[in-house]
Amino acid sequence: MQLWGNNLDGKIPNFIGKLIKLEGLALGGNNFNGQIPFTLSNLNQLIFLGLSTNNLHGKIPNSIGNLINLEYLVLGGNNFNGPFPCGVANLTKLAYLDISSNELMGPIPSNISGLHNLQTLHLHNNRLTGPIPQSISNLLNLTNLDLSSNNLSGVVELQTFSNLKQLVFLDLSYNSLSVSTINNINNTLPNLRSFRMTSCKIKEFPDFFKALENVQELDISSNEIHGKIPKWVGIIGKASLTYLNLSHNFLIGENVETRWQKKLANMDYVFRLRRKTIIATVTYDNIGILKWWLR
Repeated sequence: MQLWGNNLDGKIPNFIGKLIKLEGLALGGNNFNGQIPFTLSNLNQLIFLGLSTNNLHGKIPNSIGNLINLEYLVLGGNNFNGPFPCGVANLTKLAYLDISSNELMGPIPSNISGLHNLQTLHLHNNRLTGPIPQSISNLLNLTNLDLSSNNLSGVVELQTFSNLKQLVFLDLSYNSLSVSTINNINNTLPNLRSFRMTSCKIKEFPDFFKALENVQELDISSNEIHGKIPKWVGIIGKASLTYLNLSHNFLIGENVETRWQKKLANMDYVFRLRRKTIIATVTYDNIGILKWWLR
C-alpha cells in the first residue's frame, strides 16, 4: 500500500491491522499524528514499513518486534520519544533501519548486534546517550552508519569499526565523544568513502586514519587538535580524496603548498596560522577541485 506524500492527516486507523497480507506499507510524507497503532503489529507479512516525515509521537511500541519479516523500517522525521525500542532486536531480517530525527533517549542497546543483515543504520538527530556499544562491530554487512547529533559519550575505539569491511559512510559528529589514542592499523576499511567526526573532542590525528586508503571525504573540523599536521596526512586517500576539512582546530605549521604541491592539483585552499594567512592555489593532476579549510 503506497500512500506516501498525499497530505493525509489524522491518526493511522486501527483497522489497518486487519490487512494481514500486506507486504508493504508506505505512509511517509503525510501529516499523520498520534501514536503507532498497536494493531500494526498484526501485519507479520510486512517487508517494508515506512512512516517517516509525519507528526507521529509517543514511544515506538516494542510490539514492532512481531514484524519478523521486515527488511526496511523507516520511522525518521517524527516526534517519537522514549528509549530505543527493544523489540527491534527481533527483526533479524532488517537491512535498513532509520529512526533519525526523533527524540529517542537512553543508550543504544548492545543487542542491536543481532541484526546481522543490517546494511544501513541511521540514528542521527536524537537524544541518545551513553557509549557506542562495542557490539556494533558485529554488524558485518553495514555500509552506512550515522550516529551524529546525539549525546553519545565515552571513549571511541576507532578500531571497533575495523571489522566493518563493507562500511562506506560513517558519521559520529556532534557528540560528546573522545577518541582513544591506542591504535592498530593492521586492519583497513577498503570501502570507506566518507568519514565525519566533527566536534568530537579529538586531540590529535589518530593513526587509524592511515588505514583510510580509498576515502573521498574526511571531516574532523571543530575539534581540539593542536600542533603541526603530520606528514603522513598526505597519504590519506592518496588517489581518492576530494574533500578534507580540518577547520576550527589549533593547527600550526609550514606552507601546505610546499608540502603537498606534488599531490594536490587544481586545489584551492585557505591555510590560516595563528599569526599569518596563506592563500594559495596549486595545480593537481588527479582529483579535480578540492577545497581545504584549515582555519
